[in-house]
Amino acid sequence: MEIKNELSALNETLKGQHMDNPLSLDEVLNKLHVCKDTINKWRKNGTLREGRHFIKIGVTLYFHADIVDRLFEDAFSIPETHYDHTKNNHTAIEPEPTASTHNGRAKTNSSCSQINPDY
Repeated sequence: MEIKNELSALNETLKGQHMDNPLSLDEVLNKLHVCKDTINKWRKNGTLREGRHFIKIGVTLYFHADIVDRLFEDAFSIPETHYDHTKNNHTAIEPEPTASTHNGRAKTNSSCSQINPDY
């Protein structure tokens, strides 16, 4: 019965998540010229979103082959707006604060260099 439940949960996870030639974490690290800590930070702050950029099955992440294009689209997309009837205008919806700041300053991770000198 437990296996049936796990298969059912896996089926739900994969619905609408079809990927042609998914990339492994190592392939994404090489393609984006970043380290694992950066990927984890991007997952935590919402830059990488499950379903949009990757799917997770168990503890394994599978990334969309067009992840660079998706990140580029997200970075330069028109911000979501909300129509305010009281002011008769559209206003940008502010993103929710993330845990990536502490006391008003951005956290840094010195163990991970995001600059690839060979790039």
